[in-house]
Amino acid sequence: MAGVILLPDNWSDDKYSLNNYNTTGAAFTGNTIDPSDWATLEAAGCVFLPAAGYRNGSSVSGVGSYGGYWSSTYSYSYYAYRVYFNSAYVNPSSYDGRCRGYSVRLVFAESRIYPCQ
Repeated sequence: MAGVILLPDNWSDDKYSLNNYNTTGAAFTGNTIDPSDWATLEAAGCVFLPAAGYRNGSSVSGVGSYGGYWSSTYSYSYYAYRVYFNSAYVNPSSYDGRCRGYSVRLVFAESRIYPCQ
């Protein structure tokens, strides 16, 4: 499953080495994580956000190639903060589409985002 990994604030590359993180050259193919490696990452406090797509009206688009996640933080007017990503970029930003059907996942803290598959 394609997606991104959120790393805890106390992360160091000594725990596990990841490639192509949070750069314009990042892509889902930069990291392939097997189940035993994921167990190590999860035990270290990592959170995986799958490329779950998004709801647009009554249809779902982009499953497996796009992810959008709302934060709990209101920006202003009808804007809220979100992170969205595909195989070529990761972009945290304020967005005016609070009616867009992005996923929501409880995450306490993050410092770096790594695409993976």
